[in-house]
Amino acid sequence: MSAQWLKGGHRSAGWWARESRRGVLRALAAGACAPLGSWAASARAGDAAPALVPLVAPEPIAALAQGEDEFLAMTRSGALLRLVGSYWETIGDGFDPAAPVAAGYGRIVGRSNAGWLRVIENCTMIATLGPRISDHGGFVNLAAGIIAVSAEHSPGTPRGRRPATQRAPPAEQLAPRLVRFDREATVWREATRSAFAVLPDARPTLVDLGAGDGQGGEHIAVLAGPDARRYSHGVLGDAFEATAIIYAERHSLAPLATLALPDPQVFEDITLRRFVDRENGQTTLVTIRSGEQGAALVLVGRSRVDHKALAIVAEGAPLGMRQRWLAPIVAGSGVYAIHTPHIGGVLTGYRRVGDRLLGQPLRAGVSNHRSGSRELNVSALIGSLLIVPDQQHGALVALDLAQEARESWRLQLEAPVSGLLAVGGRLVVLDNRGRLFALEVR
Repeated sequence: MSAQWLKGGHRSAGWWARESRRGVLRALAAGACAPLGSWAASARAGDAAPALVPLVAPEPIAALAQGEDEFLAMTRSGALLRLVGSYWETIGDGFDPAAPVAAGYGRIVGRSNAGWLRVIENCTMIATLGPRISDHGGFVNLAAGIIAVSAEHSPGTPRGRRPATQRAPPAEQLAPRLVRFDREATVWREATRSAFAVLPDARPTLVDLGAGDGQGGEHIAVLAGPDARRYSHGVLGDAFEATAIIYAERHSLAPLATLALPDPQVFEDITLRRFVDRENGQTTLVTIRSGEQGAALVLVGRSRVDHKALAIVAEGAPLGMRQRWLAPIVAGSGVYAIHTPHIGGVLTGYRRVGDRLLGQPLRAGVSNHRSGSRELNVSALIGSLLIVPDQQHGALVALDLAQEARESWRLQLEAPVSGLLAVGGRLVVLDNRGRLFALEVR
């Protein structure tokens, strides 16, 4: 590992003060338990725009990630950093900066720039054996395992060039699979993989959807059945859309319950968001179903009549036109979505009534997604403040969800925002120039 000073001499404007910067660094150095509640409260009380304080990293940043008790920053060259007091510490390098990372159980996992699983445990890089990893797939850390998405799956295909007389395997054989890695001595190696195909950029979710067949506890929910024919839109970066959701046992990756959509419907999403309804205690998955009438917000849970099936337990009205999309937000105990975040951007709150999700428009002119990006939700929640970009991503807007999304403040940026992360009440902002800032409310 290496550490570098957090330097403050490189600034593009003279609008920030040294004492203000020191105050933010003291708050960051206090660790994840240092609350920022006073910052949020100040913003709500006075409606004063906050200040952005530069956190000058040693090189441009590509993405932010949630650590176990800290925030992580991935540089554009593939170095993984964390801020320790006033130092930037390099905790690993050789990562693919375009791929996500996941932290948990004392380890950080990601994809190497050569396409293999990369694992850091106790600040040490651990060797891995197994298939190449999908360049945009997500990871889940388990107590004794790692779930990843393979780059492709072709059982029985020999290494090397295929003979000219040998046919290429069918597309469904080449489609990515879920892969579980287990630790054996000093190496993480493949233990098993799913028989079913998943999205190349699927982000598996660890969730407890209720017991079925005696299988209680948390297991893996994932968007599956990749299809490039049903629904041509590509708003999330490629032509593949999911046609099914599979709830798989976390050890064997065997399906426990499945939901398949009829043609021409798809799940126009890459992740499944865990949501617990406080009124009935039911755990569901928030996602997007799209079809001829465009996107609709849906909740997916266990079927009440067949424990081997998942079902859409509640759904909102579709947007009314093909290729109209929405970006979900699970914020505290509420479910929201920004309808058409690329053209108009209307924050909408949802209330469940039986099997319906009733939407209420709250605020127009905001966004949480750029077309073609796999970063589906550029937003952050601090207290009751939902912080999102404006429609052009050139300003941050704080909306008070406790007051029907009243605008508390608005802050113009020098460059468009590309990432927001709230950790322990602290807000970190990444712009598209690769610069980081901390948010301070005076």
